[in-house]
Amino acid sequence: MLPDPETGHDRSEPPWAGGKTCQPEVHNPVTLYTIAEAAGHLRVPEGWLRKKVTAGAVPHTRLGKHVRFTATHLLHIVAAGEVELTSRFPQSRQGLSRRARVGGEQPSDSHASVTHWRQRLG
Repeated sequence: MLPDPETGHDRSEPPWAGGKTCQPEVHNPVTLYTIAEAAGHLRVPEGWLRKKVTAGAVPHTRLGKHVRFTATHLLHIVAAGEVELTSRFPQSRQGLSRRARVGGEQPSDSHASVTHWRQRLG
């Protein structure tokens, strides 16, 4: 519609609107994902994610009966599944035979050690 020549405002707006629209301003829109979309991003079966939502085991938002996820929710789900490394052989023992690991002896590169191992294995 053309603006009112006297006020410059859109004629479809009420005079008290002052040229402003009645729609709410959204400064930071949040992207919401459905269960199917979230499962796709997480690379898990949709049924697995539905079970977790039903059990209250994962963060989510309910909009009426609809379940939605934000990017932050997805990050929390991934972080909750993080597993710490519980044990690891020391770096110097990697690549050794089972006998060498179990025996607790570690060969080194020194000549004396090589001679010792040759005598022991010879």
